[in-house]
Amino acid sequence: MAHVLEVAAPLSSRARSFLAEHARLTVVDPGPDDDKCRAAMSAALGYVDERALTLLRNIQRRYSGLTYHSPFRDSEIVFGPVFEVDADQRQLSFDNAIMDTAPDGCRYGVMRPDGTVWFGLFEAEAQAFPSLDHFLECDALLDHAGRQGLRSTELPADATNGAEIGSAVIARTGHQDCGVTSPDS
Repeated sequence: MAHVLEVAAPLSSRARSFLAEHARLTVVDPGPDDDKCRAAMSAALGYVDERALTLLRNIQRRYSGLTYHSPFRDSEIVFGPVFEVDADQRQLSFDNAIMDTAPDGCRYGVMRPDGTVWFGLFEAEAQAFPSLDHFLECDALLDHAGRQGLRSTELPADATNGAEIGSAVIARTGHQDCGVTSPDS
């Protein structure tokens, strides 16, 4: 499997243009080798998931080192998926699948062995995209929309929902940094 900057198919023409205009390649650490991954899986899970390891290596070949400014995350990001196993949760993940080039220690993006992309803030995680290709398509669409110069002057009725979510995160974690503030602040 070729890197997405070499062969962008099956991405849309909009996503291919977005990558051609904005993306570049940087060096990232691929993490532990296959034997170390197998040993960690065997120790933590009692079995080795070869399918997950194959997916990780395919994802790394396609995306590792891809860097650009993400309209979705509003930050410079890099794709650097590495193997991780949580022995307590008995769960595999590919950490750093999407990370800020200047990490804030608060938000992160991981992939699960089923290929789904999850974003987290502190200890709270939510599934965000079915794949990294879907995330790239979203960024390309947001970039395109941002270039249209269309701005709404109407305030959506649910505009304060974000403050409620932020309050829930603060209440759950006790964190008030990384731009998450209480609506009462």
